[in-house]
This record gives sequence, C-alpha cells and structure tokens, in this order.
Amino acid sequence: MDQKLKLEFNTVSKDRLFYDQYRYCMTAGIRESGGLRRLTHEYIDYVIQIRKEHRDVSYASPSWRGGQPITQDVVDNLHNFCQILIDTKHQFKLVVEFNNVRLYSNTKQLYQKVLSSKLDFRYTTLKEVIVDRPRDSIRLKNPQYKFRSYFNRAKITDQQKQSIVQYFNNSTGSRTERASIRLSPCLQDWAKQSFFKWTESYYFVDHDDESWMIMLSLIRPGLIKKTNTIVQG
Repeated sequence: MDQKLKLEFNTVSKDRLFYDQYRYCMTAGIRESGGLRRLTHEYIDYVIQIRKEHRDVSYASPSWRGGQPITQDVVDNLHNFCQILIDTKHQFKLVVEFNNVRLYSNTKQLYQKVLSSKLDFRYTTLKEVIVDRPRDSIRLKNPQYKFRSYFNRAKITDQQKQSIVQYFNNSTGSRTERASIRLSPCLQDWAKQSFFKWTESYYFVDHDDESWMIMLSLIRPGLIKKTNTIVQG
C-alpha cells in the first residue's frame, strides 16, 4: 500500500480565502507554462510549435540572448501536468505566469496527486489561508489609526503632485503633535522626489476619518483604490 506524500503548508493570515473561494495554493516553477493557459493537449502542442519556430529563427541571430531549447522532456512534462488536471474531479483554479503556475483548490488530495507524479517542477511552495480577521481589514500589533487606504496606480501632473505634497505636509503635523494621517514609507519617498509622476498600488495612508480623501479627490479624482479597517493583533 502506497504511503501518502506528506505535505507541508505555510500558513498565510488573510481576511478572506484565495479568490474568495480557495483555501490552498501551490506555486510551482514549470518551463513553458504558457502552454497551460488552455488545458488541452492540442493547445500545448500548438504553443510549443510556435515557440520552437520562433527560437529557431532567433538562434540564427548573433544578438539572441534568451530562451533555452525546448526538449521533449519539457513538452512531456506539460502534457502530464495537463492530464492530471483534466482527470481530477476536484474543483481548482490554475493561474499561469511566466514559467510559473499557481494552483488553487480546497482539497489536499489534488496536491498529493500532482506532487507524487514525478513532474519536473523547478520549485514548489504550498500555502494555506487562515482567515483570522474581519473582511476588508488588516492586523497590526500596535495600531495608531483606525483605517488604511491604498492608492491606485495612476499618473499625475506636476501641479497635482505639488498640491498633493503640500496637503500631506500640512496634514502630517509636527513632532510634538499626532498627525491626522500617516504616509507609508514608500509614499513618503514619493513625496520627496519631484520626478516621480506615478502613484503605485502599494502606497497607503493610515487615518481616522475620510476628510483627507475628500480633499485628495478634489486634486486628483480616482487615486484611492480601497480602504481597510485596522484591527489589533
């Protein structure tokens, strides 16, 4: 009787499941993963044929620097992984990235099958979501504010940036006063550099009320992506 492969999952603290649906995620490195964007053997062969033809032409160029030869082992590996997912009765979601896939599911049996099938993965990691806080919230050890708002990635004009920075400077208070808002370290750096004309999605502001967002929306509408409640933990 075969022994089951022992799986070790790293836990991830979140306010919801992966994609609001899945408890587990396997991240794996697999060459030519783009062939798995459609789970059919015909699609794999089509993608591999196109990529081989492209590389045959590229290899003839002295300036070619990328892409390893696509061997039959690489192709067989894609087909074998594809067949496992075609055959499974377990619900899953496959997200395909560059030479990398993320496989989401609610059952460990699917990962048992995949990882015991001797597929050639460059690496694998397993994660399990632990939902341990209210939805749309983040957990901080010593919170100083009630909310955290994240920015959208957006381009702004010189005048808009000047007005935003001036407003931030007026709102962050002095060393002896508690500021009405707190900028994330990256947002602080952005405010100090005049040549940064884009905001990024990882910029955030901690705050107690929404008055600053109203002012910001008058300067540049659409900058705020979402607001989370901060809970202590």
